[in-house]
Amino acid sequence: MMTDPIQAHPPHGGMDGGCISIHGDVEKHINLAILLNLKAMLQASGYEVLTTRESDISIHDEGIEGIANQKKSDMDNRLELFNSIKGAVCISIHQNQFTDPKYHGAQMFYSDSNPKNAVLAQTLQNQFVAFLQPENQRETKLCGKELFLCYYSKNPTVMAECGFLSNPEEASLLVTEEYQQKVAFTIYSALVQYFADQKK
Repeated sequence: MMTDPIQAHPPHGGMDGGCISIHGDVEKHINLAILLNLKAMLQASGYEVLTTRESDISIHDEGIEGIANQKKSDMDNRLELFNSIKGAVCISIHQNQFTDPKYHGAQMFYSDSNPKNAVLAQTLQNQFVAFLQPENQRETKLCGKELFLCYYSKNPTVMAECGFLSNPEEASLLVTEEYQQKVAFTIYSALVQYFADQKK
């Protein structure tokens, strides 16, 4: 299958757990589970998939001391991987959190550093509504430098916030294998759709 490679990124890992759900579950494990499901689906369809991690690790340089320095090194290395192959499509799989537990639903973040980012983000958002969250009315959101990987990635890149760990119902779903597979399939279908649209 002739497509651009896909860079799939499960944020956090190792000493960095990410956010904690309302039920006490750690974001990094959910991100990784969705990533591994997504990778299997994409590879089964013939796509080349590159990942920043496939286990509970940080990818900071050896010899770096201090959590803040390790996080910076980890992010720098992830960005280098994102930019290592020209034209690769990059997906960063996150979970959201907010002080008010009523908020729920996936939302895609992108930067204006690449003209294809907005298209990729909207394709992902559309598929979440079509396949998984028909009530979701969230709009894709333009980000700035605060989202390091999205902003500085030279390739088409989207940060996919798959749901809110601060919402009791969504947090309960996101830790189940069945729902993680559904989220992965939603992202998979969006990538297939994106590539098909790019060929038109």
